[in-house]
Amino acid sequence: MKKIKWWKGIIVLLVAVLAVTVAVYRQTPTDTEEEDITYMTQAYAMKSAACLLMDTAVWDEDKSLPQGDSTADRENDWYEPYARYLQMRGYWQRQEESKGREEASDALTGDLAWELLTWGQVRYLTEALAEYYQVGKQSGWLSGGTMVSVNKLLPKKAMNGEWDDKPVAESDWWKYFDQLSQMLKCDSYQVLELTVYGTDETIDITAGRAATSEGKIRYDGFSLKEYIDRRIQVRLLGGDLLGVLQVTDTTVTYENVWLQGFDAGDSVPQLAVFMEGFTRRLAAAGLTGEYEDVLADITLEEGVLTKIAVKRDRIAGKVLAVTNDYIEIQGYGRVPLAENVRVYQLYDGIKLKKLANIVVGYSVHEFIVANGEICGALALENIEVETIRVLISNNGFNGSDHDKVSLVSDGTMRITMGDQTSEWPGGTEFSVTPASDAFANGRIIIEADEEIQITSLKRSYGVPYYKGTMELTLGDKGIWVVNEVQLEDYLCRVVPSEMPAGHGLEALKAQAVCARSYAYNQIRANAVRSKGAHVDDTTTYQVYNNSNTKELCTQAVQETAGRVLTYGGDVITAYYSSTTCGSSTDTKIWGTSPVEYPYLIGRMLSLEENQPDLTEEETFRSFIKDTEYPTFDTDFAWYRWNLYSDLATLTDAINISLSKLGDSGSKYVLVQQADGQFRQAPIDSLGSVTRMEVTDRDAGGIVSELLVEGTKATIRILRQGNVRSYLGHRSHEIHKKDGSTSTNMGTIPSAFICLEEVYDGDKLVGYQIYGGGYGHGVGMSQNAAKTMAAQGMDCAEILQFFYPGTELTSIYEG
Repeated sequence: MKKIKWWKGIIVLLVAVLAVTVAVYRQTPTDTEEEDITYMTQAYAMKSAACLLMDTAVWDEDKSLPQGDSTADRENDWYEPYARYLQMRGYWQRQEESKGREEASDALTGDLAWELLTWGQVRYLTEALAEYYQVGKQSGWLSGGTMVSVNKLLPKKAMNGEWDDKPVAESDWWKYFDQLSQMLKCDSYQVLELTVYGTDETIDITAGRAATSEGKIRYDGFSLKEYIDRRIQVRLLGGDLLGVLQVTDTTVTYENVWLQGFDAGDSVPQLAVFMEGFTRRLAAAGLTGEYEDVLADITLEEGVLTKIAVKRDRIAGKVLAVTNDYIEIQGYGRVPLAENVRVYQLYDGIKLKKLANIVVGYSVHEFIVANGEICGALALENIEVETIRVLISNNGFNGSDHDKVSLVSDGTMRITMGDQTSEWPGGTEFSVTPASDAFANGRIIIEADEEIQITSLKRSYGVPYYKGTMELTLGDKGIWVVNEVQLEDYLCRVVPSEMPAGHGLEALKAQAVCARSYAYNQIRANAVRSKGAHVDDTTTYQVYNNSNTKELCTQAVQETAGRVLTYGGDVITAYYSSTTCGSSTDTKIWGTSPVEYPYLIGRMLSLEENQPDLTEEETFRSFIKDTEYPTFDTDFAWYRWNLYSDLATLTDAINISLSKLGDSGSKYVLVQQADGQFRQAPIDSLGSVTRMEVTDRDAGGIVSELLVEGTKATIRILRQGNVRSYLGHRSHEIHKKDGSTSTNMGTIPSAFICLEEVYDGDKLVGYQIYGGGYGHGVGMSQNAAKTMAAQGMDCAEILQFFYPGTELTSIYEG
């Protein structure tokens, strides 16, 4: 018995020793001088650290930073942007300065960056980042509200400086980097597989870039030419390659590429293949057959073309709907999409497009089908915009699903179900519900000699009636109704719904041009394609057929027929709103650079040359409280308005909005953290509001940032749309300039506001909000256009005032 116990003791001891050895091995960096160990260089460590800490995509536009060569030649300076970024921010040091951070300011140049990385430099980086987050190395690291010990990143001997001169093995660096990326919550860092399609050495692409199955990537410091047409495992951070781990497959198949034809070349015939947005020429010795202008799957082994599977069957017809699962084509119904379907534009040069570019309502595409699925779509010509497809809302504009649809016309209606068409005499009503057998063959198409009434609907003027064709199809929760109508007829119903006829002919003509320009771009944007439409009939796009036609509005449409606004040859999106505060603003309110839209500017709505700087708080405050400041909008009720909101109401309004944000919060609602910085973070309540302050204004004085302090949290609300919705409460009584009031508004009328504290003795009890205008304030003010027309300005002058530098162009020319 004793002998058995002795052996048990030996076994337990061995297991314990083994466990300790494994633990030490797992926690201690490689501590050996064996020749098979690969050590990390400073250059690649700097690249990975810089990519982790900032968006390197901005370097493409920063000409002050050297771009370098993209090969692995160690004499070039590809790593200098990364070194410069780290050193300018105090994150990196030269090796010989590892003992003192205060001296680490010299730039890395020449071969120095190719020296081996040391643990001293890693320690330095760790402490610098901890300092940035304003926490000590002993207390931990603040990351997204979670405290994590910095000591976990480094072994004890590295943390206390004993290993400052010791080189870091690649495996140890990547262990460190993996933990660091997790602490910084970097979701874009991945180890994954991708296929290399081509590099800047083989295809027309930006220098230092490669086209891959994961999109375009930067590969500074590496050579990827040898990996073309291979499947490889890599470390990727966003769009930056950090390392190639291994080749996982040397045989690749590219599905649904476009074969452009043969090129005889000097010796070996080449096959021109258009794939992923670029053309490649593949050696094709001995290839026979017809391989020009066809879709195909091609296979390459070790980079050599070994197989071509051509797909030749085509169908064509009017596109009725486009989804991620199928395309509905008149005469064919819903045809499913292959997993790797490709869309090619074959006019004006070949281009790779997206499913969203297949515009519903037109017949300019052919579709290549294999195994019952659409593998490719070919755009053969550009669309000539003549008709628009409008998704009709149900009663009360409460969505697009109808429980019942009833239609009648004074003329004969022709109703097509599948391949059968029947005639319904004038005055005979046709009704369907989602359960009707009429949908057994899919979409129902109704045409008529006269306008078609939808008797199951009510609009502001009664039962609506429509020109053009009506289409009914089963939707998610009811029947979807689409009206396909001539663009000019559509505008005759939009203009009176968007602007009163009393605004005058020239103002209405300006409105017609804006509406036509907007509709033109919405047809091409094709946003409602999954439901078979271009737009709907609500304020999300343009209000359609909520008001009866008006003779003067129709005249305005007819006198501007086909006319749109263009800038640099492109049709603009001519934004407009009801009323301004006397100044317009620019597209920065939607996060878009105003430089991209130079015709949408912030300016005073007057002909005076002096333009006050309304981004200055006191200047704007004086301006917005002046109810008679002279502009083209001065005489309208919404020119000036105000409301009072007590702190309890503001608390309720803001917390209701915060409660809808979800687990990740919002990038437009930044929450103050323990270090004083504002970041995106989960929040469902700030407690009770204690103070508010406008902290930033954009062009025209519109609020772009609002600080709100609460008993539980302090937040910054970004963007004018959020400011309007967060401050909105249906109990607010809004007092307009003309003495009238409005209530039950979910948002405040505009973000052209200033705040005035209201006290009860020494206690802050609420805010008086002074504002002006109704709407976003970009582009034309409809009420200002009325004033301008009354003062004798014509349509062209009005449009040039609001959209400077644009031209009136006809979409029907040529």
